[in-house]
Amino acid sequence: MKNFNFHQSTNILFGRGRINELGDAALQYGKRALLVTTPATIPSLHVQYEKVKKILKASGIEVAHYDGVIPNPTIETITAGAEMARKFHLS
Repeated sequence: MKNFNFHQSTNILFGRGRINELGDAALQYGKRALLVTTPATIPSLHVQYEKVKKILKASGIEVAHYDGVIPNPTIETITAGAEMARKFHLS
């Protein structure tokens, strides 16, 4: 195996109520966000997704939501997400 260096800077905000800091954290990356999730198959997921979108929008971030993520995604699933990102001018 060839030698290599790898560095991945990660900022994790963990704890009760920290979701409310999401808008400020996301703003450092721009004014548009593609929320990528699984389908909201249970009501509590739908509520959480809506909360995230509300927080982002309140921070002035335009949000598109791709909820087509599945385990072991197919080329079609990945292509649909990429197409949504292109249409939303994220790529």
